[in-house]
Amino acid sequence: IDVYPTYLALSNLFYQIDELDSARYYLEKTYSPLANPYTITDRLYMGYIIEEDAGNIEKALDYLVRYQEAKDSLYDAQRQVDIIDAEKRHNVVTLHREARRLERSRYRLFTVVVVLCLVCVLIYQIQERRRLQKINEKQNLLEEKERQLVLLGQRIEENAVALETLEQIRKERDGVLSD
Repeated sequence: IDVYPTYLALSNLFYQIDELDSARYYLEKTYSPLANPYTITDRLYMGYIIEEDAGNIEKALDYLVRYQEAKDSLYDAQRQVDIIDAEKRHNVVTLHREARRLERSRYRLFTVVVVLCLVCVLIYQIQERRRLQKINEKQNLLEEKERQLVLLGQRIEENAVALETLEQIRKERDGVLSD
């Protein structure tokens, strides 16, 4: 798909065997504005080497300047990619820390809610126990009053029986005395 590196390799091969015209020919085939930026810098460097060996110092210098600019541009682009990558990693780390912090906060909140629920249940049980204790005290008081009423009722009956007996004894005495 990308034939430019192949042409660049052919240019290099012809340069190695001192076929500078063929090396230039294949070097020119690598020119494309859409080529890989690394292929472009390699093409400029190869042009510099070919022209320097051919004795075209001015052309070699032009290739060398363009090569340096392209290389600096790639370096800047790579550095920018590295900065973006570092920012992404920083954001991921920051998000991860925030997620852990939120999770800890959630667990703390859950713990507080559970403790509050337990306290509420405890308070309810204490109030319920006090209410039952008051009810028991009132029931015991009512039972005591009932016992007292039963005892009073028994005393009243005993007094009624005693009065009846006394009344009967009086009648008998009054009846015996009147006879």
